[in-house]
Amino acid sequence: MQGGDTIVCEITPSYKGQLAQICRTIVLGDASALLRRKYDLVVSSMQAGFAAAKPGAKMGDICRAINTVLEAEGYAEFCYPPHIRRRGHGLGFGSIEPGDVALDNLTVLEPGMTFSNEPGIYIPGEFGLRCEDDMVITADGPAQLLTAGFAHSLEKPFA
Repeated sequence: MQGGDTIVCEITPSYKGQLAQICRTIVLGDASALLRRKYDLVVSSMQAGFAAAKPGAKMGDICRAINTVLEAEGYAEFCYPPHIRRRGHGLGFGSIEPGDVALDNLTVLEPGMTFSNEPGIYIPGEFGLRCEDDMVITADGPAQLLTAGFAHSLEKPFA
């Protein structure tokens, strides 16, 4: 590995059969201006996913919101297989309900559902960037962030 390389770090704590996940991207040495802009793009796509996560929406709507941000910046090819299949998943051992944050998931969101919002882009031969936070659907609006307190920055992602 050398300066400028990225490392995707995922932490998965579990307690009494439940799990959470937090993912951040770190860079060895200083991040280039290009890498910073691309990571900010991934964070923006995650924020679009949070905004779409409301009661009555479908899991696929969250994936579409994330992909729309990335596609607008020219990354449409990298929003689909073979590069990426999903943008998050249910929590708990087995990650069953409400399932994957994927275009084909028609599960309707209800208050109390918890899942991860995990966008990323992987450009073969260049870099991979991903971030992840967990959320719970609330009755009165956008999802509530469960893993707050961890920065989204290539400088100090766990500060």
